[in-house]
This record gives sequence, structure tokens and C-alpha cells, in this order.
Amino acid sequence: MRAIVAFDLDGVLYDLLGGLFDTIYSKCGVRLDPDRVRQYSLGGLSDVDDVNRQIVDTIRDARTYFRLKPMPGAVDAVRKLVARGAATRIVITGRPLCARGATLVALKRDFGDAFEQVVVTPTKKKAVTAARLRVKHMVEDHGPTAEDMAKRRVNVWLVDHPYNGGGMGRRVTRVRDVGEAVDGILSRLNFGVEV
Repeated sequence: MRAIVAFDLDGVLYDLLGGLFDTIYSKCGVRLDPDRVRQYSLGGLSDVDDVNRQIVDTIRDARTYFRLKPMPGAVDAVRKLVARGAATRIVITGRPLCARGATLVALKRDFGDAFEQVVVTPTKKKAVTAARLRVKHMVEDHGPTAEDMAKRRVNVWLVDHPYNGGGMGRRVTRVRDVGEAVDGILSRLNFGVEV
């Protein structure tokens, strides 16, 4: 059986913050400060309540997810993993269920047939879901989720962002981006460290 490699979407394969900030600017004329994102929460990005409501509405709008752009290097990294044929590739995301259709269309548009399965589950259940699916490697950007997965014997590649505190542990490796994560995964798969 081939190893299963799973990817999170927002902050890993897709630039949710950039897309969200662009949308809020076009709707409200307000430029949000990315330096205010210091935790895995988008609440309180603005000092204006109406803007914060627009942020929540934007996150709940499926069209937001269709308009997102891939993170720099994400498409090439996934293509590299596909070309090696070394693993089964899936997506595990905490996006809202209403975004499932837009997510599937965007993944097909940007990554072709790279992913064999897309699982939508609440963020708090991602680790349980990964363990149930027997995921060997997960590329994630949420520190507490990474720690929870590591406790369940999933090797986690934590994409470093200012907001993803935590994520320390024996099975958690911090990386700059998806490309570095894929290189690490491939080195483990290619050298027989894991199957």
C-alpha cells in the first residue's frame, strides 16, 4: 500500500489571507494589516465592527474559495509529488461545507487530477480524520492541529506562518513552504525510511 500524503488548503495550498484581504478591500475600501494575524483566527483584524462582519461573511461565501490563488510554489510542489508517483495524495480541510463545490472546481483548475480525495471536516476533527484515513504525512499550517496529528502518529510538515504557534513535537517538522515539505516527504519515501 502506498503512503498517503494529505494537504491542508488555506495557508498551505491556497492563499486565503491574500484573497480575503483583496476581497475586503474591494468591498469595504479598507486595507487590512497582515501583521495583525498573530493567531489562527481572523476575528478582530479590523477595529471596525462592520469590516469584521464582512470578513466573517466573506469566509462563509463559497465564491471566496473559488477566487483564491495557489500559494507560491504549491502547484510545482504537488506536480513534483505526482510525477514521482510515490504516494496517494488527498486533501483534508476545515473549510465550510458550503465551499465544497467551489473547492473541487478550484482544485481541478489549479492542480488537475493531483488529488484522489477531498475530505471536509471541522478543524477540531482533522487529526482524527487523518488517523482514520491512515495518513502518513500531512502538510498543515495550524500548530495545535499539527500537535494533535503528531499524537496520532502522523508525520506533520508545518508550514511556518506568524499565526501558527505551537506545532512542536517529535513528528512535527517546521518548513518554509509546501515545496520544502514535499522535498522532505519525498526524501523519506525514496530512501526507504517509510513506505
